[in-house]
Formats: sequence, C-alpha cells, structure tokens
Amino acid sequence: MAPDQVPGKVTGSVGAAEVNAVATYLSGIVTADNLPQKLFLLHQFKPAMIPDIAAVTPQPGLAMVHHLDGFGTRAEKGATFDRLYRPGRFHLGYKLFYDEDVGLYTPPEILAFPQVPDYVSYQ
Repeated sequence: MAPDQVPGKVTGSVGAAEVNAVATYLSGIVTADNLPQKLFLLHQFKPAMIPDIAAVTPQPGLAMVHHLDGFGTRAEKGATFDRLYRPGRFHLGYKLFYDEDVGLYTPPEILAFPQVPDYVSYQ
C-alpha cells in the first residue's frame, strides 16, 4: 500500500517477485539452521492482491498455503474460491468469519468440500 492509503479502505497487493524473495530468504534460514518446516501463508481474497501468483515458486522448508478468503453467503464465498483457486500449486487454505459469513460452514462441512483445505482459519 502507498503511504497515504488507509488499511481497510484500500486493499494492498504484492507481486510474485517480492513473495519469492521473502520465501527464498525464509527457506534459506530453515535450511541453514536445519529447522522444521515453516508455514507460509499467501492470503488472497481478490485477484489483484497477488496478480501474478502463477509466478510464485514453492520453496524447500516452507509449507506454502494459498489462504483463500472472502466473506458473505456461501454462494459468494464459493464464487471467490472459484476465481482464486489454483489446483496443485500450494496447500489449500480457507478462511471463515464468525460475524461476516452468512451460513457459516461447520468443521464437518469444510471436511466434506471436494477440495478439502489443509489449513482452515476462523476469525
């Protein structure tokens, strides 16, 4: 985001080059220090947030999760998922909102999804 932009009013974005630089740096620490795998979330609810996500490359030592977001009705969440989901690229993450979602999915319903998320967060 630009210095004059207000979080919550403007959605930020990041390019694959910056994501790859950070992921490579973190991967290097994990490898050099023989650390356990680290969670690396790629949080997205609009295509413009990571416009070139196809150029993001997985890194050793990182569990890279494409954490899909969006709130509203189940149909709205499904539409966001369909727009953003990139099968086979990363682990799948799914975000749920206690207050903003209409018809909040239960854990058994999430586990019944055709693409079962590896990571689920509630906010």
